Amino acid sequence: MKKIFYVGDPVCSWCYAFTDIFEEIKKEFSKDLSFSYIMGGLVFEREIVLDRALKKMLKKNWKEVETKTGKHIKASVNIEDAKEMPYISDPGCIGFQAVKQIDEELSYSFYKNMHKAFYEDLENIFEFETLLKIAVKTGVDENYFSSKFNDPQTKELAVKDIEKAKFLGVRAFPSLVLQDDSGAKVLNQGFKKFSLLKIQIESWLEGKVCAGDILPVL
Repeated sequence: MKKIFYVGDPVCSWCYAFTDIFEEIKKEFSKDLSFSYIMGGLVFEREIVLDRALKKMLKKNWKEVETKTGKHIKASVNIEDAKEMPYISDPGCIGFQAVKQIDEELSYSFYKNMHKAFYEDLENIFEFETLLKIAVKTGVDENYFSSKFNDPQTKELAVKDIEKAKFLGVRAFPSLVLQDDSGAKVLNQGFKKFSLLKIQIESWLEGKVCAGDILPVL
């Protein structure tokens, strides 16, 4: 069966804005496609702190996201007053993998809930306690999540996801990668409108092109 890989990241604001578009894609093509989810590790194994300079940069970036996508980032109003905290992908990627070991669609729900917690309420998704709360809200057993989150093998899975994204040719988020018998090809890198993506996906499903022939949606 043909498959689409969605590649995103917990701290990718463009990914947060792309959620509604991706939901449209899933609704439109769920009968014809399977979906798989990968975290790309935007800020992985790096020491970055949400300090005054970063807050200023993020506010500017989020304004650009809002202008170009129409998706309001509620957290931009309060970002300058947020307490200093890490700004890294590691905890979110590891938490995602902990949930993914139960069910892939559940891990995607966890991912969306992380985005909501940060980009709407500026919750500290970089600490375990917040991620645990999000996991329970998503429907994951508290003890299970704690055990898997702290298991070194779960971090290894997160690293493998990052490596897989690179292997698939992904260099920016969000990305969609089409896979069929001909191989895999990146459809888009970055926010794109549903109408543009829909045309390409339909052509692919109709057999007019194979994944290897797809031109990225610019």
